[in-house]
Parts: sequence; structure tokens; C-alpha cells
Amino acid sequence: MTRNAARNHRLGLLLGLFLTVVGGIAGQGVYHIDPAYPVHPLRNYLEVLRDEGSDLSVSRLIGDTSLSWQPHSSLPARLDPGQRYHARIKVVSPEALTDWQLHWEDGMYRDIAWVRGNGTAEAWAFADGKMLWHRQTGADQVNRDLGGPQVLDRVRFTLPANRTVVIYLSVSGNAFGMMPNLNVSLRAPGYVHHQPMYPDGPLYNAFIFGLTAIIFLYHLLLFLFLRERVYGWFALWLLLCAITQGMTVGLEPTRWLLPLSAHARFLGWLVIPHAMLFTFWLFGRSFTESKFRYPWLDRAMLALPVGMLIQIGVEVGYVLLFDPPISLTGFAFHYPLILLYASIGCAIALGLVWKTDPLARLFGAGALAGSFLIAIGSLWAMRIVQVPIDPFGTAVLVQIMIYSVGLAYRRSLNRKREQEAELAALQDRNEIARMRDLEDVKARFFANVSHEFRTPLTLISGPLEQAYDRMSGNERDGGAISLTSRDYTIVRSSVDRLRKLVDQLLALSQLESGKVFLKLRKGGVVTFVRTQVLAFVSLAEQGNVSLDTYFPDECPDAFYDADKLETIVVNLVANAIKYAPDRGRVSVKMATEQAHFTLEVTDNGPGIPPQQLDQIFERFYRVDGTGVEGSGIGLALTKELVDVYGGMISVSSAVGKGTTFRLRLPCTLDSLPQGVLADATAPLPVHHPPHLEIATPAPELTAPGEKEAVVLVVEDSPELREFIASVLTPDYQILEAADGEAGERMAVEHVPDLVISDVMMPKKDGFALCHTLKSNPKTNHVPVILLTAKADRQSTLSGLNQGADDYLAKPFDPKELRLRIRNLLEARERIWQHFQSLDLTLLPDVDDRSVEDRFMQQVIGCIKGRLSDEQLSVDQLSREVGYSRSQLTRKVKALTGKTPNKLISEMRLHEARRLLRKRAGSVSEIAYSVGFSNLSYFAKSFRNEFGSLPSEVLEESA
Repeated sequence: MTRNAARNHRLGLLLGLFLTVVGGIAGQGVYHIDPAYPVHPLRNYLEVLRDEGSDLSVSRLIGDTSLSWQPHSSLPARLDPGQRYHARIKVVSPEALTDWQLHWEDGMYRDIAWVRGNGTAEAWAFADGKMLWHRQTGADQVNRDLGGPQVLDRVRFTLPANRTVVIYLSVSGNAFGMMPNLNVSLRAPGYVHHQPMYPDGPLYNAFIFGLTAIIFLYHLLLFLFLRERVYGWFALWLLLCAITQGMTVGLEPTRWLLPLSAHARFLGWLVIPHAMLFTFWLFGRSFTESKFRYPWLDRAMLALPVGMLIQIGVEVGYVLLFDPPISLTGFAFHYPLILLYASIGCAIALGLVWKTDPLARLFGAGALAGSFLIAIGSLWAMRIVQVPIDPFGTAVLVQIMIYSVGLAYRRSLNRKREQEAELAALQDRNEIARMRDLEDVKARFFANVSHEFRTPLTLISGPLEQAYDRMSGNERDGGAISLTSRDYTIVRSSVDRLRKLVDQLLALSQLESGKVFLKLRKGGVVTFVRTQVLAFVSLAEQGNVSLDTYFPDECPDAFYDADKLETIVVNLVANAIKYAPDRGRVSVKMATEQAHFTLEVTDNGPGIPPQQLDQIFERFYRVDGTGVEGSGIGLALTKELVDVYGGMISVSSAVGKGTTFRLRLPCTLDSLPQGVLADATAPLPVHHPPHLEIATPAPELTAPGEKEAVVLVVEDSPELREFIASVLTPDYQILEAADGEAGERMAVEHVPDLVISDVMMPKKDGFALCHTLKSNPKTNHVPVILLTAKADRQSTLSGLNQGADDYLAKPFDPKELRLRIRNLLEARERIWQHFQSLDLTLLPDVDDRSVEDRFMQQVIGCIKGRLSDEQLSVDQLSREVGYSRSQLTRKVKALTGKTPNKLISEMRLHEARRLLRKRAGSVSEIAYSVGFSNLSYFAKSFRNEFGSLPSEVLEESA
């Protein structure tokens, strides 16, 4: 109940007494209610009074006889929106009426909800000078007598039987400035719907509301998950549309969104529905990316909503500051401005439709349709045109349909672009990976080639340095340097090897530049191939490999390039012999066809892993871990020459069973590549047997003596291994191994004082060998020097990380190698000198900081545990710690400078001296307790170790 209503209620109770005095309302008829009729229109029976601004109260309406009441028919068809109207009627019923309703029927039930209904509608009932009840309703009232849709103005109506009751009514227009109505009717229960349940207009807007709300929720979730601005702007526009349509159909939740103070509903109508009309342009800017694509159109698209917001802000300020009488038509400039904005929007939309971009066209179509319907709606709101449905709601519906399709199409385009971008990124990644792989292959190739170059360079520079060192001072000033026949053979072989490598690299370079052509001659191809293959017989015998051959009859009409065919055959047969094991087998089979000849080369070597078969012909690629050294050039060069020849080469292999290369080359002019140079008179090239290095096993050596330092040389090149051995032989005893596996076996068996190992070796490389030796307790004390062509920082760090003690790059100076070996052995000796000066019985208490400490703790712990056992020997001690006698002897001597026998004896004597100083027993008792059964030998040994007799130590301790 409002404040005025409460005041009127109190006044009505006080002034009810005046009714008896007044004696009724003279000349006013009484409306007889027949309960049998459920609906009673009362409009024509009303007496009405226009409130001329005096704010008439109910008490004055009752008591002031000077008021000029007029029949309802005297009122104009459209009441004044800014005036308040009063009405009265006398009613009587033969029966008591309960649960009836008094309605102010609104004839605009097909119109939008927010402009319908009286702002305030009140009713008072008086009988016999007393007020029976007072009830109020209205679209602007919070405390309505009856709930339900706000567009229905109705109150409860009760009436006693057979009593004349005077009903006073008071109505005013709503906050939207719509005119009040006094179309009053009285309705029985069950007949309270004076309008259609689902009018066409509100039903249409309800459909738009539901559709808008669902699409809003969907795009809001898209925005929350994807964080794309376009969905956020679209969701904002849809939210305004949904609220607007909710207000249009009169949904109750829309009332909660707007505070119902003075003019609040009108201000809400100013802000929300009209902001909806043009905020879709903000969505359009993001949808079309107009800021970057169409700057001028973008400014216009931004100006429209900004201008509309400025207009709304001005109107809201005007209402709040000046509190004007409100009417939808009172803001004469409002709808004309909307019409102007809509016209400008149509022009901008046409500009977007004119663009070639499909997204701009889609949004332009929606904006054109929406702006056109908004223009129609502004004319409709100004009552200039009449349309059957809400044009503003239709604009929303059309735009939602177009923009939904546009967003789906945009997502499709973006997905396609993303896929293209992903494909491009994948291609970029693949290209990067390919380049990285190529760089890795090239790096590996250059490392292999560098290794191939450095080994012969070492074999050239080493003998030269030694020859120079043998010269006297006078001879160095200009004398001739002389080489031994052995050194000359090494240097000459190394020079030939370098020349071969250079020739192969130049051949690859020419193939890459496309400057290689075939030089053909006719006839004798079978003889030529047989000659090339049989040149390998002696080399196969040297490697203990059986070479089987099969050749067909001669083809006198065959054409071939002798130089290139020689290179191809030599590489294939040489590879087969290299990879064949000891007592292995290599077979070469040749066959001729009408226009081609084939060559099949098979070995029973280790085979090639399946994952590497596709890569062996790639340039700069070399299969690792094959057990054979090489530069990785041969097969790449072979494949390039076969391609120039127009032939085919393939490979099949099984790990552990062997490899077969199949070659098929054309031999007629029709089948050979076009543009080749054919010369049938060219002589056959003079063939020299190829140089092929077959690794020979190291000679059997006896176990080294104990007085000389033993150096193990692990190198796959026989010449370099022999050269290193010759450099070190005067000072050290040398063990040799041809690969990493053999080097590991010999190191564990002989426990050398130092290991020199190449890095790039078959079966097990130098890094793996170093790691294995440093991880084995039997060999972890042995210094390791790595020799390699990989002199880069990363390779050096890799070797040092594996535990290598030194790193020497090829080619190296023999004097530098000898100095490094001497320094490492002396450093190792100095590191363990403290063990020789310690009381070795205390060694088990040394901090466990290294593998060597743990080994010595184990050895000394075993000795201490059996000091009293006179049968303790080196053989028993070696079995206790898990070493052979020779391994134990060499390792203990390397760490302590003492033999195991000497260590056992010293520990017995040290323990005896400790017991004598503690007077733990007599001399004989202590001698027996530390394992001496011969007292004279004990006394002699004690005196030799400490310079005094045991009895003297016992006396001194007393």
C-alpha cells in the first residue's frame, strides 16, 4: 500500500460517518448485480470526474457535494496521460459475492507489454457510511492486490448480500505516459480472462525471447571457453535482445531487473531496448575485423552505437533532472533520431555488402535487414505506418538468423585457416626437422670424413716428426730428413688414402652441380666387370673371405661408361668384403638382358637394421655400429652414379644374415639417358686394384711383467695402432686391440696402467669403452686417453663426462702423447702416495668417497678379518674380492705401490705393533694372533719394518 493510499484509508474511516449526514448521493442510480451473469460491464454506469491537479482524496470525493460528476459517455475516447480520473458507482446484489474480480480492461492486449496498463488503479467500497475495503493495482505498483501478469489491472471484489455499496475508483496513466482507462468490468470466478490467452503479438515476441535466450547462453559459453571477443560482443547484444523481448511479453523476471521507483521503468525502456537497436555494430566490428580491413567503415560502425548511447544518456539525464510529464510521444526527437540512425546504418551496410570479403557481406546483409526494419519500427512507433507484427522484434529475429549463419561460416573459415596454418606449421616443422636431420647427417658425415682424414694425417705427421727428432742440431739447419722404409710405406699408403677420399668428394661435388655426363664405349662390358671383381681376390683372401663369382657370356653390342661403372662395382664389392666376417662369403652374380644388365653382390655380414635401409643411399649418411670404419661416401656416390646412368639400385638385408645389393643398368642407346656422349672407339681404362684396408687381429701377447708400465692401445686403424705402439715401445709394454670390445676384454684381463683409445671404432666406440672401464671396479683406476678426430667442445665434454682422464685430437704430436701418458701415471702415483704412509689397518675408516676407496676397503677388510690365519695368501684374497691373482696384483700395486703379499705382511706387523703398545699379551701370543707361527721370522720382519724388536716395543710401552 502506498503512502497516499494509507492516508486515504484512514481518512475514509473517519469520514464514513459523514455518509449518513450526506444521506447518499442524490440522483445516482444503483446497478443491480445478477450473480447468474458472470461478466458485468460497468463502464456505461460510471460517473467520472477529472482531477484538475487538486489531488482529490477519497474523503473529498465522498464529502464534497460541489464536485461535478459526469457520465462516462462524456469523456473523450483517449484520456489525458498526465491527468488522474475518478469514478463512482452504486451496486447491490441479492447474494453475497466472494472471489469475484474488478478489472480495468485494456484494449491494447495485442500490443507490447511495457506500455500497457494503468500506472495506478485504486478501488474503495463503502456501505452504510463505513469503508468495507480498499484495494490497489497498476503497472507501476509494487504491492498489487492480485499477482499475475503486470499488464492485468485487477483487484478482488467482495460484496455483502442485499446491501447498497458505493464503489469509488481512481486511475492514472503509467510511467510510459500511456493514457489511463476506466473500462471497468466485474467478473465471476472462472471468467477472469478478458483477453485472449495467447495474443498474436505477445506470442510472436515470446518466441523471439526464447530463441534469443537460448542462443545467448550458447554464445556466452563459447565466449567463456574460447575467449574470443566476437562471441562476447554477440552475447552482449543477445542479452539486451532477450531482456527487451522479456519486457515486451511482460515476463515477471523483467520487473526484477528494473527498480520500480519514479520513472524507473521508463528509464529502463530508454536504456535497454534502444541500446539493443545499435549495439550489434560493435559485434560487427569484431566479426568483420573492420578496424584493420575497412578503417573508414569501421569509424562509421563505431559512431552509430556511440551516438545512440549519447542520445540515451541525454534523455536519461533530462528525465532525472527535470522530471517531465512522460509520454511515449513526448520525446518528439527520439524516434526521428532512431530513423536517422537506421538510415545511416543502411548506408554503412550497403558499403559492407559491396565488399568482396564473404564475412563482410554476411554481416552487411544482416545489418541492412536490421536497419531497414528498425526504420520501419520507428515509423510504426510514431503511428505513421501500421504493421501486423513488431518490426523491432522482427529485426532481432532476422539478424539472429543471419549472424548465426555468419558465425558458423566464420568458424568454418577459421577452422580451415587453422588447418591450413597447422599444415603450414607442420610443413615448417617437417622442413626444420629435415634441415636438422640434414645438418645432423652432414655433421656426422664431416665427422666421419674428418676421422678418415685425420688418421692418415697422423700417420704422415708422426713419422715426419720422429725423423726430425732423430736429426742432430746441425742437420736441422738444412740437412735432409731420412725416413725408414717402414715409415715411408706408412706415409705413402696414407697419401694414397687421402687422394682416394679427395677424389670421392670431388665426384660427389660434380654430381651435385650436374656437370657429370656419361662417356660411353661399346662392347666388353662383361669382361670389364669381371676384371674389376677379380681384382679383389687377393684382398678377400687377406681378410679370410671367400669370393664367389658368376658371369654370363659377353655382350658385344652393350654400351657402358667404364669410369662410372668401375666406381660402382668397386664400391659394392669393397663394401661386401669389408662387412663379411672372418671366414665369410661374398658372391657376385652378373646377368644380361635385352637392353639391361644386372649385378647382384651378396655378403653374409652383420646386416643392416630395417629402419636404416631407406637411408643408406642418402648423401652424407653412414650406418653406425656396423663394425667397419668408413667415410660414408661410397654408397652415396654409387647411388648418384646409378641415377646419372639411368639405372636402378636396391638393397635387401636381414640382421645377422647378410646384405644383398641389386644393380640394374641400361646397356643400349635406346634405354640409356638421352644426350649422353657415346664413343665406341674409346680405349678401356687402365685398372689398378683398389686399396682396401682389412683390419687384422692383434697378435697374441703374453701377460706383461710387473716392473714395466703397461699401455693398452685400442685403435681400429692397423697403421695408426702400429705407429702408436712404435712410439711408446721404448718406455712401456704395449697391448693392442682392434676395436672397443677387444679392448674391454684385454683391459679386464690384464688391468693395464693406462688405456689409449680411439673414439670412432667398430663394435664399441671410445666413449662406450671409457664408460665401461670406469664403471668396472677392476679397471676404474686405470687412466684413459681418448684419441679422436672429433676435436669440438661438445665431443670433448662427452668424453670427459664418461670419465676420460685426457683428450687428444688427431693428428697429434708423438712427444705430446708421451708427455701426457707420463703425467697421468705420475699423477696417479702421487694421488695414492698417502696410502703408503698411512697405517693401512685404518683404511676401512677412510671416507667412502670413490670407487677406489671402496675397493681398498674391501681388500683391507678381508685381510683384517683373517690376520690370525697364517694360511692367508694372495690366491685366497683374490677369491675373496672376486679378482684373478694377476688383476688383484696389478690393481693393488697401482693404488698402493705394494704387492698384495707386501700389503698382507705390513698389515700383520702394524696390528702387532698396536697390540704390543697396548700390552695386549706376550710377544709370542701377539705374533700368533696376527698370523706368524715362526717367532724368529716375526722378530726379523718386525725389526726390518719398524727398526726395533717386538720385545723392545713391549718394554717401552711399560
